[in-house]
Amino acid sequence: MKTIEERLELLEKSNRRYKKGMIALAMTLVLVVIMGAADIPSVQNEIRAKTFIVMNDKNQPTAILSSEKNGTGFITINNESSQQMVKIGASTWGDGYLVTYNVRGARLVNLASSESHAGGINLFHSSGKQMVGMGVNDWGDGSLAIFDGNGAQQSYISSTKNHEGNMVFFNNKNVHLIEFTASENGDGLITTFGTAGNPQTRISSTENHDAAIALFNKDSKPVVNLQVSKEGQGIVVVLNKNGELTGVLPGSKQQ
Repeated sequence: MKTIEERLELLEKSNRRYKKGMIALAMTLVLVVIMGAADIPSVQNEIRAKTFIVMNDKNQPTAILSSEKNGTGFITINNESSQQMVKIGASTWGDGYLVTYNVRGARLVNLASSESHAGGINLFHSSGKQMVGMGVNDWGDGSLAIFDGNGAQQSYISSTKNHEGNMVFFNNKNVHLIEFTASENGDGLITTFGTAGNPQTRISSTENHDAAIALFNKDSKPVVNLQVSKEGQGIVVVLNKNGELTGVLPGSKQQ
């Protein structure tokens, strides 16, 4: 029979083995938890949804991220009353656009592009009518159009197909009345028009870069030409309605 001392010694050895086993088990559990946590990303790499809506404290949508029926994406920013203030998206021809609105829901600024992928900016009145249009013309030059309060065009600044400056002024019926541009020989050219859009007068130059003024009839045909001759004298050329020469009045020499 074992003595009390021997029994106590065996009990102490058993307790030591138990403690070592518990410590080893605890360390194993800690390692398992750490290794398992390493496999779980702290931030998801991807979130997929058809629509995201951000709500304010009043449970009203302030921002929406979604897609149009044609498959293009868009983002809208609303004011505190859930009115759309800004919209950013993609056009049907694949270019980006940005539109701002006022509290009445009318457009204020439109940044977009044409179907030819040229940039453009449009500015609108508070009523939603276009006031200014800036863009690129068909041959790649800049253009600027000004409109009145009724949406009718008032003036247009751009270029000719030869990339020379061009400015046109319109009446309230959108008929162009005055045009400033450059002639084919590179000199200045001014043309005035009637309310029917037909030319009435034209201030230009001759082949020798001398001054010339043409007067037109109602059929848009020149019937009188005031110009400087090759000899440097003023002359008046008169034509009939068919464009046939009927007379030339030579200018008098100065004494």
